[in-house]
Amino acid sequence: HAHAVLFKKEHCQIFETAIEPIREEHSGYRGQIDLSFKEAYQKMVQKAVDTIQHSDLQKVVLSRAFEIEMTSADNLDLFLRLASRYRNAFVYYWYHPKVGTWMGATPELLMQISRNRLTTVSLAGTLRADQKLNWTPKEKDEQKLVTEYIVSQLEPLANTITTGDTKEITAGKLKHLKTEISASLKLADQGLKEVILALHPTPAVCGYPKELAQKFIESNEGYDRSYYTGFLGEINCREERTRSTQGRNTEAQVYKTIIRNTRLYVNLRCLRLEEKTGTVFVGGGIVNSSDPDKEWQETVDKSSTMLRIL
Repeated sequence: HAHAVLFKKEHCQIFETAIEPIREEHSGYRGQIDLSFKEAYQKMVQKAVDTIQHSDLQKVVLSRAFEIEMTSADNLDLFLRLASRYRNAFVYYWYHPKVGTWMGATPELLMQISRNRLTTVSLAGTLRADQKLNWTPKEKDEQKLVTEYIVSQLEPLANTITTGDTKEITAGKLKHLKTEISASLKLADQGLKEVILALHPTPAVCGYPKELAQKFIESNEGYDRSYYTGFLGEINCREERTRSTQGRNTEAQVYKTIIRNTRLYVNLRCLRLEEKTGTVFVGGGIVNSSDPDKEWQETVDKSSTMLRIL
């Protein structure tokens, strides 16, 4: 329930730096702290499975947060390591005096809007990249559920909606199922807030149906997610596009157009930084066939992303 914070460009200090490949140093971290959460998390997952089997709830995304001691106080070094490792993610580092310092690398686009064209993705199924496992009906059903939900949410706001083929993408040590969805919005100046409210929170971070999932999370998770599973990105960024037209008897003319793009990402794989501690957030989607032990292991696999960087 954290309030949205808008960083106005004219009030910000923005620094630019080159991102060089960094050789990864393996830390000795083996998740000792994690084990204290294991039993409670597995019980919560089992309760969710029981609820799904005996109610209209179809999916709920459960998460946990844990603190670790920070050995490195150099936030810029941390950010550079994250950016070097995750070339295909939206990697960010921001500080706000009222909110503190957050850092993360998220592969998941909430939406992109250019003129009246909206693009979004559904990203639900997760497997470890190093395991030679095939996608099971559980992951495929979860993916279908998320895709259908996004389409139904966009229908009142769009003239046309198209969905692409479901593909496999790899992010670090995990692989995911991903389906691209694009829509032509009814109004070129469709209120951004209206579109955000239609899409957020998605079944990938909350569950389905949304109201039942939110209720279960608030009653059982036992902590404040703050900005984890929220969204962040750039609004109305000016992008200049050029194109040349070659006439038969005329010189080539170059046309410049200014397009304003909005790109918002779902805040996954993130970290809240304080002076000597870091809070790591991690979660997973629970459906009626979920196994508490496997779900626990999935959160351990996901948290290793951040722990390796730290």
